[in-house]
Amino acid sequence: MSVMSQMGFGDKWIFWIIGCLSSSRASVLINDHSTTKELPITRGIHQGDPLSPFLFIIAMEGLNVAMRLACQNSIFHGVKVPNSDLDISHLFYADDALFVRQWASSNFANLARILRCFHATLGLKVNFHKSMVYGIDVSDLEVGCAQIFGCEVASLLFKYLGVPVGANMRLKRNWQPIIERVQNRLSSWKAKNLSFGGRLTLVKSVLGNGEFAYRFPLLFELDKKKSCLASDRCNPHNMDWAWKKLPSSPLEFSELESLKEIIESYSFFVGSDS
Repeated sequence: MSVMSQMGFGDKWIFWIIGCLSSSRASVLINDHSTTKELPITRGIHQGDPLSPFLFIIAMEGLNVAMRLACQNSIFHGVKVPNSDLDISHLFYADDALFVRQWASSNFANLARILRCFHATLGLKVNFHKSMVYGIDVSDLEVGCAQIFGCEVASLLFKYLGVPVGANMRLKRNWQPIIERVQNRLSSWKAKNLSFGGRLTLVKSVLGNGEFAYRFPLLFELDKKKSCLASDRCNPHNMDWAWKKLPSSPLEFSELESLKEIIESYSFFVGSDS
């Protein structure tokens, strides 16, 4: 309640959130047939609840403020970006938290204190068994200092969200696993025995029906028809475009090639529905 109040939420909104938490119920499915009686959720909300990511953002705002104050008072020292005034100390993405700091024992100790205060205030505790410390250009002895947290000491290279971190991403071979996964996914789609209407539905489900302007902004500027959707332009039976002028710049050609690749990857054909 205190965090939401400090963030400027009104009393009615805060009571709504409290009501959602206090009235939450869950049941257990047994052998895919019967369920138990509804049980009250006594600690937060159940896994997969759509309210979970929003509450996480609100809760982590408390830690965000604590980290900013620690940096302002020189209790914690982040990493300064070269040729910039930007000082990075922490990054939050979805339900992940990344702390970036200068390699000093005082930084480790103070971060541990900040996390303990955060736990005491909001009841959220970091699971150090699922946390790892990565040292960049530091000795093994210095990395050993990270064991103050009781978490695992790891080294580069590792993967985050399927993308290799620590590799030279300017090399084509480091992108090859990602490219192969995308190609395998496309191959499975093309192998589906779908009629033209079914394949067009598949395109729409992948591309969505977002406005063409957001998908291909440069082509949108050249297109006289401004009300079209991205999926309309991927319909091989509707390629009658009216251009203000033909694509000429490298970026315009790049967008056009991307659009052509999408159209060609689905191998549309004319035939009767089975």
